[in-house]
Parts: sequence; structure tokens; C-alpha cells
Amino acid sequence: MVGFRVAREGQIGRTTHWWVFSLRSKPTVWAFGLLKMKTIEYPMSLQWVGTMQCPKCHKLTLAWQSSGMSQCCPHFYCDRCSNVIHRQADYAKIYNGISDAILHEIAQSLPDCPCGGRFKPGANPKCVHCGAEFPHQSPPLKRLNDPHMIVVDGACVFSDENEPYQVKIVEK
Repeated sequence: MVGFRVAREGQIGRTTHWWVFSLRSKPTVWAFGLLKMKTIEYPMSLQWVGTMQCPKCHKLTLAWQSSGMSQCCPHFYCDRCSNVIHRQADYAKIYNGISDAILHEIAQSLPDCPCGGRFKPGANPKCVHCGAEFPHQSPPLKRLNDPHMIVVDGACVFSDENEPYQVKIVEK
């Protein structure tokens, strides 16, 4: 499994790039040097961009949500920040049905997040203002089939098939 650890941030023109290290197996071993993380901008005018009101501080957080037609299940959030991971290998495991055993198997293979937290079943996106989790109505097992991946402004998306990227909500 490949993971990523953020090294530094730099501004190039209007595009912010995150530099990340690619990791293999142990989170403490730097294996492949620097990779450039791209930033994907989503205009606020898109139907899949909106706001979520924090249950604790009541401030609004901008977020992009994948459509119900996407293949973004299962996906898992970091227990410390709002970064999210989606792996096709996990989709293959749930293709013929879900169970507690499959959830446990996937949970054991989830990597650490670049922020120092860990991707976990049951973790949720967090408020960018106070860090409180936005609640989800379903338990972790049922969420294995949830295609609606929510990515808050500034969070990063990791995958086993695509390069990681950061989401930025812009006015356009």
C-alpha cells in the first residue's frame, strides 16, 4: 500500500502545490522522494459544491461532494483532519457484499494520514474553524456502500490508482 506524507507547501502562480513523500509499508520509511500534489479547484457555482454548518461552532464550511453516480465507495476519513482516502482495492472487497469481517480487514490495511492521524472507518470530515466532526447518520459498516464522498475546502484526497490532490473551493 502506498501512503503519502506532506513535506512542505509552495505557491506557484495561482496554484498551490503540496509536496509529499511516497511511502511503502512503514510510515517512517521515506521511499520514493518528492511528488507534487496538484490542487483541484471547484467553483462554488457547481451543484456538488455547498456548505455544511458545524454542529459545535455553527460556522459554515465549504465542501465538494461526489455524486451518487461516482465510484467513491468505500472511502475513509482521517481521525485527525478532513483528508479522505478511496482505494479501488477496497471496492473490490465489497463488490459482492459487506460484512463486519470485510470492514475489519479494510480497517487493518488503512494507512496513516500525512497529518499524523489515521484513516479509519467511522471518522468524518471536520469543521475547518473548530475541528468538530460533522456527524454521519450511518454506522461504519453501512457506510462501506456510501458513494457520497465529502471533501471540505483544503482537504486532500488519496487513492491507490490516482495521484493525490487537494480540493480548493473557488468563487467563479
